[in-house]
Amino acid sequence: MNLEDVVKGLGFTQQQNKGNKAYTSIRWERIAEYLTEFGFPPQVGEDGKFIFFDFIPENIFYKLCFKASNSTARKFQNLVTDKILPTIRKTGGYVGDEDLFVDTYLPYADENIKQLFKLNLITIRQLNNKIDYMKPLAAFAETVADSADTIDIGQLAKLAHDENIRIGRNRLFEWLRKQGFLRSNNEPYQQYMESGWFKVIEQPYNTAYGVKLNIKTLVTGRGQIAIIEKLKKEFYLAD
Repeated sequence: MNLEDVVKGLGFTQQQNKGNKAYTSIRWERIAEYLTEFGFPPQVGEDGKFIFFDFIPENIFYKLCFKASNSTARKFQNLVTDKILPTIRKTGGYVGDEDLFVDTYLPYADENIKQLFKLNLITIRQLNNKIDYMKPLAAFAETVADSADTIDIGQLAKLAHDENIRIGRNRLFEWLRKQGFLRSNNEPYQQYMESGWFKVIEQPYNTAYGVKLNIKTLVTGRGQIAIIEKLKKEFYLAD
């Protein structure tokens, strides 16, 4: 689920003034504390600012719901603990249709709660429909996750091609720069070095003016998984 939408909906916000204008901002430091507590911490950039994932898994969404204290969150907490879980425990039932589920288990909930549950159920259904799409990525991740081998960008482009992603070496370099992973000189930004996505090596080469050093960017197993996953979302070609 989209993290920003969730934290806004759960009321993790505060009113601030800028000049003569008042605006609502998200309490990102508090969210960072909770996500770290849940074992889903944000990254920290070079400037010390938090770098959050755009989306959070279902279990983190529920945990944030129980940390929130606005009226909508409290209604949600009460419904889950007082009605929904006891009803599911007693009936052992599962309703796959979103509208039928809400009508069965939430007949007296207000419309905000009903819509919240419908959206969550729709998200789960959509994810289940993508299981076949994700299986190749899971197999790929198992292969390289624990690998100590690093590859260069050209090899990464070949690996992407094997994963049915149509992107060449030069276009991949351009995409990595556009996404903010590499600098204009194709060296990785420090935050992605610290995250374990990239390594750099120095390669000597001879010139008419003596030996020079060339900096080469290599992609780690962790970086391969992360980049291939992002590429699949943009360039994947179904069979």
